[in-house]
Amino acid sequence: MTKQEVLFACEKKLNSSLSQLNHELMLINEAIANETKSTAGDKHEVAKAQYQRQQEQLLSQVKVFELQLTQLLKIRDEPHERIGFGTLFKTNQNWFFLAVPIGKIELEKEVIITLSKDAPIALKFLNKQVGDMIEFNQSQYIIKEIV
Repeated sequence: MTKQEVLFACEKKLNSSLSQLNHELMLINEAIANETKSTAGDKHEVAKAQYQRQQEQLLSQVKVFELQLTQLLKIRDEPHERIGFGTLFKTNQNWFFLAVPIGKIELEKEVIITLSKDAPIALKFLNKQVGDMIEFNQSQYIIKEIV
């Protein structure tokens, strides 16, 4: 497994999430446009307000995913000796990718846990190198490999 493959898998997952959100936004925009004023004016206003609230939530999620995609695209496929932003590394327990927090990625029958640089466990890993050990939530992680 290469770092480039992990980057591609993360980018694919983010783009898929963005596509889904944009589709949902399109449906909500259509619902708002199709909402006709009925004789019960309050009912119309309540429905329209609910659609607009959903629209705002989705737009907020879109902004988060777009920011994550921008951050991901800044990562270079360069080797690291110490763990920092953009580092793919393996411990005695898991693979981790310190980049954007998009959950787990499965690649070549391996599971990679993506982490934000601000995640509590990520803060423990920062600046560590192969052979170093951290403790987190009563578990020990020994860094085996940095890609």
